[in-house]
Amino acid sequence: MVLGLLADGKPRGVHDISVELGLGKRAVEGACYRGWVGGVLFRSSKPVYGGLRQFRGRAGSVSTFRGFYLYLVRVEGQESARQGEIEFVPYGEEYLSSKVPKGESKAKRILRFLEENKEKAWYTTNVVKALKEWGIQPSVVMPAIHRFEAQGLLFVRGYRTETKMTPFGKGFLVTYLDQSVPRDKAIREALQRTEEQLTEDSGSNVVGQRIRAIRDQIIIASEGRDLVGYDFLKNHINCTDSELKTDIDGMKRLYRDIRQIDIFKQPYFYTASFPADDLRAAVMMKESYIRQTKGRDNRIGHNFESAIDWFIDKIQSGAQFWTQNHRDSKMDNRRITLHLIKPVGRRKGNAEVDRVWSITPSPIAQEITYVLQSKWSIVTKGDLDDHLEVLKWSQEFGVDTSNGREIKAGIQPIFAGGAFDPTGRVKTGDYILTLGQYAQRLNIQLLKASDLNDRLNKHGIDKEITLQRICRLAKDEKEVRETLNKLWNQPEKSSGFINDLAQKNKELYEFEEKLETTRKSDEPITTIE
Repeated sequence: MVLGLLADGKPRGVHDISVELGLGKRAVEGACYRGWVGGVLFRSSKPVYGGLRQFRGRAGSVSTFRGFYLYLVRVEGQESARQGEIEFVPYGEEYLSSKVPKGESKAKRILRFLEENKEKAWYTTNVVKALKEWGIQPSVVMPAIHRFEAQGLLFVRGYRTETKMTPFGKGFLVTYLDQSVPRDKAIREALQRTEEQLTEDSGSNVVGQRIRAIRDQIIIASEGRDLVGYDFLKNHINCTDSELKTDIDGMKRLYRDIRQIDIFKQPYFYTASFPADDLRAAVMMKESYIRQTKGRDNRIGHNFESAIDWFIDKIQSGAQFWTQNHRDSKMDNRRITLHLIKPVGRRKGNAEVDRVWSITPSPIAQEITYVLQSKWSIVTKGDLDDHLEVLKWSQEFGVDTSNGREIKAGIQPIFAGGAFDPTGRVKTGDYILTLGQYAQRLNIQLLKASDLNDRLNKHGIDKEITLQRICRLAKDEKEVRETLNKLWNQPEKSSGFINDLAQKNKELYEFEEKLETTRKSDEPITTIE
């Protein structure tokens, strides 16, 4: 049938022949190859390239651009033929597409290469490069590797998730499994070879360096029966929140021995080798430590809110604060709970802001509502973005527009911080902005503790007395307001007031200072015998 079709002297490829004869592609391919080897057909010396249109059922017709050979009927006594620029030749080993030695398939050549180089692990892209001279294409490598993996001859490694494994940037890592040793030992040796290759690559890769540094700290802590917290890792490798989250996700996919446990909604990490009893003891120790240190942080943070609140009352005339009753009677009624129509971070239905107040500049001017969020520690880009997202998706301050969700007109976001990240840089398009410039673009006003300290100093209060110091020494928000009132009314006695406050609350913060010193020196509060 194939010879009868080609008798008209028109060259055709396997696809066209199968379509015209209504035969299967594999059957036609086998017939054409046998005809070429048997001397009754010519084949183009090189593949020609063009579009092939194939019908794929419900998916419709699909066009692909690929290379294929053309076949032509051979006239008796004819040594070759030419049609246009295409040369047609009889069968010969020099025209075979594969340069693999006769009797050895491409798959076998791949396996032999890995066996001959079994002392190391190879990325699949490097396997392709190494075997390029043998005519082995990328499309051949992975099917062969997966087939030999199923036969237990190769060890393949990539990023692992709960449902699948995906390749690294350079492809999957593959190495030969030594068949002369027990299988468990062969797998451990193969795993070690892939680990060495990953370690070698991480030396020239910034993300890889961070992932290795994170894992090293987790291993060190686990050997000492301790847990590693998110904040410690962020400070240790000196990266942003988004970079650390990306690194941790990559590390979890790469190393399956890393475990995570949340303590008071904060992630901590350890290795799978951590004994269960020691893990329970370590968790209890962290919970105790967090309760103690978190209580101090909360106290100072709330004091900072109260200090800002006092300054607004003192300096901003006509400010009308929003108030709200809370279930917890100890919670300041000037802290406002907003209702979210979409989750923001870990907050689903509600989110809190520290203060909300409204000002009407004049009888004919529009009312301005200020929404304050404060943070005692260093403020970063993520904090500003989060504040803006909360306002956008709140029922109280957000609105749907033709451009998406926006903040209502007349709402002014403010972010107050003990300090703003001086090294923080934000890339927007072709520009690199400082944190202050970025906040200005978002229309967020920044309020620094140093700005408020300047107000105190200009009023005649001793320069050594800062807002930060007052917040650390006062036992609660009420005492912050009382202290600021005394300082403001009698600035000449400011040093005496602060000394009295420090002596009065000595027992309160003495233990907190001890905890802070312990934390900075990285000494454990409690040891596990």
